[in-house]
Amino acid sequence: MGATASIDQAQAEKLAKGRFDAALYDSIAQGGALRVVVLSVPKGSKLGLSFSKAGCVSKVNAGGLAEKSKVAVGWRCYDVDGAAVNTSAEINAALAAARKSGKPFKVTFLTAAAKGKAAKAGKAVPRGPSEAALAAAKKAEEEAAAEEAAARKAAEEEAARKAAEEEEARRRKELGNGKVVIRYEMYAEEFDIVDGSTTAAAVDDLYCLSDVMPKCQIFLSPISPQEKMTFLDEGIDAFYYVEEDPKQTYRGLETTTAYYAYIQENDDEFKKYQQKTRRVFCAEVKEERQRSEYAEAGIPETCSCVYGNPCVDEYGCKNWAYRYAIAKKNGWKEAF
Repeated sequence: MGATASIDQAQAEKLAKGRFDAALYDSIAQGGALRVVVLSVPKGSKLGLSFSKAGCVSKVNAGGLAEKSKVAVGWRCYDVDGAAVNTSAEINAALAAARKSGKPFKVTFLTAAAKGKAAKAGKAVPRGPSEAALAAAKKAEEEAAAEEAAARKAAEEEAARKAAEEEEARRRKELGNGKVVIRYEMYAEEFDIVDGSTTAAAVDDLYCLSDVMPKCQIFLSPISPQEKMTFLDEGIDAFYYVEEDPKQTYRGLETTTAYYAYIQENDDEFKKYQQKTRRVFCAEVKEERQRSEYAEAGIPETCSCVYGNPCVDEYGCKNWAYRYAIAKKNGWKEAF
């Protein structure tokens, strides 16, 4: 035979695994007219109940354990054998599992109070929750269902995110080992990459860029110089360099992508280069001017006097009589 027992709010919350709504309990308790009842079900016994989709008792079978325990239509089932339940599907599944265990179990209801002080005081004892109480219970169920749906969605999104990360890691591992093409001007050579990485030193070792531009830095980008100029012309901010970690060690390279080398010269070395270029240019201009002057004077370019060195061979000098003057004009200094 089943037995019922009245329990307090804290016990109700514990039985419902934290899903028992304390505010809802207070709103429908009606000053003590309702209470939580625990029905003990012996091993192998059946309740003899039917439930609505909302988890409320919809039918009590005659002669069954529920009828003998005075369970009434409208009672709300919250817990079966320690499992919090909401809908009829959850209740029936939990009851089936509890019976299958072959052990006694308990079912928790929110119900109208049994006859007691209220009856002695001549007050009407409700047989089940009021319409307001049922509406409140339904609202709580809907909120719980929405929370569960949100939790399921969050779990699905998290699982999808982890799967995407794993797939990306697999793809990067597959594409990050092998050879990658790095282009510079008219050159397009292949370089080995390991875990998507190579270094500026490896690029410089083949292209010898620092020999021409000492202390330069080499950057890589999957965007070609032509595409970069198109972006600039159209005002699109889409150009970027490959990530470096540490500096001048490239990360995230893939064998299916071609990369372009961009050079940043060292400021001090670039200034030295500019100064050297100016000196060479000035010397060339001076030489060309001198050649023009002596060409006008009939002095052939083969004469060494033009270069600041007096001819020593009369037959090679076309202006032998003035060789010292011409050489001196072009930088020769007499030795005394």
